[in-house]
Amino acid sequence: MTRCECKLCPAKFGYKSKLTSHIDTVHKKLKPLQCNICKSKHRNISELNSHIKAVHDQIKPFECNICQSKFGKKSHLNRHIHTVHKQIKPFECNICQSKFGTKANLNAHIKAVHEQLKPFECNICQSKFRTNSDLNQHSKTVHEQIKNFQCNICQSKFGTNSGLNRHIQAIHEQIKPFECFICKSKQRTNSDLNRHIKYVHENIKPFECTICPSKFGTNSTLNTHITTVHEKFKNFECHICQSIFGLNSGLNRHIRTVH
Repeated sequence: MTRCECKLCPAKFGYKSKLTSHIDTVHKKLKPLQCNICKSKHRNISELNSHIKAVHDQIKPFECNICQSKFGKKSHLNRHIHTVHKQIKPFECNICQSKFGTKANLNAHIKAVHEQLKPFECNICQSKFRTNSDLNQHSKTVHEQIKNFQCNICQSKFGTNSGLNRHIQAIHEQIKPFECFICKSKQRTNSDLNRHIKYVHENIKPFECTICPSKFGTNSTLNTHITTVHEKFKNFECHICQSIFGLNSGLNRHIRTVH
């Protein structure tokens, strides 16, 4: 059989159609298949099916034995273990020196944090997101209050099964496996730990409120501050006593502690 060799990388294929597909998806970055639920785009049918199973059907058979996070693919589990628990992060941001396990995560970080590229905006609260799927998840859980995953201990509800699991581990089981090497405080996730170090110890808060001297680590936190503190935007109402809150987390905390 004649081997079809890619001229852009060392990859070889048995069929010309496979080579063409490789060039389109890997080198040209074409993603012709769109998810009809969240409009995210994918390179091929197997990738699309994996996305639907893991994200929308919540089929995640591969569980981390350290923090109980679940994944749709074994490769995703392995990547999680390497980057989160073993702290293998070979890709470093040349702007802020943050490190990442994959080049894709580094690129996403640069776009979202440094270039502030969050093109998907919520038309209700103006929060911005990197992807359309993140926006859809936000709209469903925060504004439409679609939370199908309920905690059997305190009845708090969540939009995703992973969110419920994180809640149980952090709140009820007090599992916070990520320890700050400076103050020994423990965090639920590696991203929570990184944010804690940046905002608390390194005091990196580049986003300043134009109304008061408050500063924040992210633009989204600044926007939340402005809408809830200065504009008195409170869109979350308690269904029991009709108290209103600026944040969904504030409403949930009120329900847990008061009712």
